[in-house]
Amino acid sequence: MTRSKRSSGSPPEFFADRCLGKGAPRLLITRGWLIHLIGDHFHDDAQHVSDPDWIEYGLSRG
Repeated sequence: MTRSKRSSGSPPEFFADRCLGKGAPRLLITRGWLIHLIGDHFHDDAQHVSDPDWIEYGLSRG
C-alpha cells in the first residue's frame, strides 16, 4: 500500500463521504479547501461501499 507524502507547506486534503451532503463540501471547495468527494471516486456515490473500505481507500492515498 502506497501512501502519498504531503509536504509540510501544502494544504491539507479531505475525503468527504456522502453524510455531509454535497453542498457543504462544494462550498468549502469554492473557498479553497482541497476536498475529494466520495462520489468522484466510487460509482453510485459509494452506496455499496462499506465504511472501512472507503476509509482505507482514502487513507492509502494520504
